[in-house]
Amino acid sequence: MAPEPVTPEELRSGIRSLFAPEAAAGAYAIDLRTGAVLASWQESTPRMMASTAKLFTIGAALQTLPVRGHERTELLQRCAAAGRKSDNTVADELAEQISRYRRGLIRPRRPNTAHGAQLITRHVSSVVRRSTQGRAALQLGAEYRQIDGSGYRFANRASPRLVAEYLAAMAAAPGAAEFTASLAVMGRSGTLRSRGRGEGITGLVLGKTGTHLTPKSEGYPRGMRSSALSGYCLAGPEGTPVVAFAVMQERPESKAAAKALEDQAAGLLSRWAVA
Repeated sequence: MAPEPVTPEELRSGIRSLFAPEAAAGAYAIDLRTGAVLASWQESTPRMMASTAKLFTIGAALQTLPVRGHERTELLQRCAAAGRKSDNTVADELAEQISRYRRGLIRPRRPNTAHGAQLITRHVSSVVRRSTQGRAALQLGAEYRQIDGSGYRFANRASPRLVAEYLAAMAAAPGAAEFTASLAVMGRSGTLRSRGRGEGITGLVLGKTGTHLTPKSEGYPRGMRSSALSGYCLAGPEGTPVVAFAVMQERPESKAAAKALEDQAAGLLSRWAVA
């Protein structure tokens, strides 16, 4: 059964009600049909990306690497491993592959993920600058920093606004279907296989999760450092993306609470998407 439709005010107030005033968290959502901002909460503050960074790496790989035939098939498989399964090794290898291509190298003398991250950053900046259409006065230098392909390191940061604007741009870019195919499907595949069922949104959201846990080596109690869910809400099962969104949290109460909040946000946005 499809989610019940929601009014614009119900959507805005519903999203904001999910966050405590003091929470280190943010959200941003765009209607891809009209370009309107549907919801926003502390949207310009950069947060730890964790595996959200893989969205940028996948997009850069698909648009940068000019491979065809069997090589293209292999690239799509690697993008799916980085996106749906959130494989850190594959994502960093994609960053290195981008670096090798730009440097004209067949085989690298040594891995250069940092250079790949610089090229990914240029790709993201170019895509977002061309697509915001006056919707958001993005401060790219203040809202985005990527230093590897996977998002494994804590210094990788982006604002919810930057992430959602990038997703909106990629939904209209050449190869959009290849990009969205790399994402997990809510309640069905990858890192979202067991999520969203309580919200009635199985099959209605394509997304990328992002999770950082505090390492024991830091001397702090083991716990959640950051959590995120970014992606698209579909017009219906197997339908087209009609909402691009990003929800990002730091120091949430627990892993379960973080996931529940993200799924509730996706549920509200799906109610708008199917209206």
